[in-house]
Amino acid sequence: MKRLLSVCILWCGLTVNAATIWLEDFSSYTSAGITGLGPTNYPGSIANWSIDVCACAALNPGSGSAGDYFMAVATSGGRMEAVNVDGEAVWLSAVIRISDYTNVLLSACAAETGSSASTNKYVKLFYRLDGGAETAFAVNPVNAGNWGSATAAQSNLYGSTVQIVARINNPNTGDKSILDSVMVSGDRMVANLPPVLDAIGNREIAEPEPLTFTVTAGDPANNDPVTLSAANLPPGAVFTNGVFTWTGAAPAGTYAVTFYATDKDGTVSETITITVTPAAAGNSRIAGNFYGWSGDTIFKLETGRFWQQCAAGTKAISPALYRPYVTVTNVYGQRRMVVTNVTGYVVAAPLSVAESAVTNFFSGLHCQNIYQLADGTVWRQISFENISSAASPVTAWRWIKNGRQMLRFLDRSNAVIGTCTAEADTPPAEAPVVSKIDGYFYGFGHGNIYRLADGSWWKQISFERSGVTRLNPKVLVRNENGNSYLELPDEGRCITADKLNVQLESTAAGTFTGMRYGNLYRLANGESWLQISFENVRTNIAGPEVMLWTDRAGTGLLVRSGGATIGTCTVIDPAPDDDHDGLSNAAEILADSDPLNAQSRFELRQTDHCILSWDPVEARVYTIEWTPSLTESFQPLATGLVRPQNSWTDTVHSAGSKGYYRITVRFAE
Repeated sequence: MKRLLSVCILWCGLTVNAATIWLEDFSSYTSAGITGLGPTNYPGSIANWSIDVCACAALNPGSGSAGDYFMAVATSGGRMEAVNVDGEAVWLSAVIRISDYTNVLLSACAAETGSSASTNKYVKLFYRLDGGAETAFAVNPVNAGNWGSATAAQSNLYGSTVQIVARINNPNTGDKSILDSVMVSGDRMVANLPPVLDAIGNREIAEPEPLTFTVTAGDPANNDPVTLSAANLPPGAVFTNGVFTWTGAAPAGTYAVTFYATDKDGTVSETITITVTPAAAGNSRIAGNFYGWSGDTIFKLETGRFWQQCAAGTKAISPALYRPYVTVTNVYGQRRMVVTNVTGYVVAAPLSVAESAVTNFFSGLHCQNIYQLADGTVWRQISFENISSAASPVTAWRWIKNGRQMLRFLDRSNAVIGTCTAEADTPPAEAPVVSKIDGYFYGFGHGNIYRLADGSWWKQISFERSGVTRLNPKVLVRNENGNSYLELPDEGRCITADKLNVQLESTAAGTFTGMRYGNLYRLANGESWLQISFENVRTNIAGPEVMLWTDRAGTGLLVRSGGATIGTCTVIDPAPDDDHDGLSNAAEILADSDPLNAQSRFELRQTDHCILSWDPVEARVYTIEWTPSLTESFQPLATGLVRPQNSWTDTVHSAGSKGYYRITVRFAE
């Protein structure tokens, strides 16, 4: 058990509604500085700060000892300390650019330890604005004697650069002057930006129909007023107050029109194409089966031209008509598609569609699916349609809608399977591996772990969820762009997963009663593992399966029975001393200190001559012991002490008694 004579905990905080511009917490510069024997790991590659110890007599090489120093240490996660420097040491930050910020705030934590109240033990904070003279901080600029800790601060600075200067002295060997958490923050200035012109897009109209649309723009960055204008208007067209009006689009042809949005910070524009087509007429046929229309149905004609429904309306045809004749007419500027032997009509517009065939394995539409087409293009689904399908062959139609790539899939009978939004991608490096879930599948969920029939283990890192239960369902494993994906065709979902680095598979020795912090798990292969995470699972199962894996977080342990996961936790080997502090991992868990942090320790404090205190923990029992001499055995003074009791007063020994206290701890029954 660690013995700690004194502890100094520094906490300095200043909350501001600002962005951090520059920060130094000294966590990256252990032992960087100068001792009485000379420089230690300094200057090296340090660019954030520098030091000047010319005025420190004890730090001239050969004048002092290794215990006299001004350097960064690892204590409290990193800080700058001065011990017996015998003169003023100067710490200087880099020159920090602040020209892109307003209301700049400087802050630093100044602290000390020890008993000396000398005014020669101090930390003083200054700054240089735009290379000027040193100016003291407005809040707590001078900290001397026994001040404990304080936050020095300077607010509301404006300029191009700033440099922070800390002047530090401590002539004592038993005291420390400390600098930590030096920060520069401020409000980032909003740049003057030109306006934003909302997308307009190309237009198509049949002659001589009217065309009207509105152009909009704004300045979200600066809220400046915006002026709209246009150039190269077709004959007879006008653009007033953001509204384009062409009462009779003619003659047929293509017109390039540019629209501008202007404010005091600049001009942006978009050039669109207005296509005026002759009135459509003549007969053609639907390519393949015709099922009617609903919403945004796309029709392919045998001429190779595509049309898309553009007005509300539904018509279901059952059974489907095969290659029916169709006529497209223009009635009062409205394109009407009339299908032979079908009552009514559908309003439609020409659509530019690229048609191809799906060449890779098709299991339906699922977010992040990859679709490889015969035309050489590869597409990744980015929308969330979830449709399972085993259709083969599958046809894909591609078109642009509001600037986004759309994909629609059809089976061999031209029936629509589904539609999604996609983005261009690259072909996967390898074909998917087909396997099965080993045992029962209870649905997807973030952090779930799955064992496949090929013996591999996978952990879900994406956030898809489902609640179905299946036995040994089929699974596809594929690797794309450095990511691994698991897809269950029957489930109709695809997740992102990491393959686990499995260390062993075994069984628990004896009866497994659940998971709890501090539990020791003995395996059938003779190994033992200690739980250091806080999962709490209750059960009572004889000899369940156990799997251990390693990742960046450490060693994980999974317990399952009958193909169902009981729980997972983080474990360590109980016997070693992983943080090299003299205590085994098991002993640190018992003491409730961190077995991976040498600075974490359990303390017994004597706050008065006869009063002892400590930080109790749930499920622990403490005993206070005493001995008048370390050559004699300790004897119990108080037993059975449990939380919330955190102190004990010795009423047995008088104020003149001399001896030693000790506290022992065990797990509660």
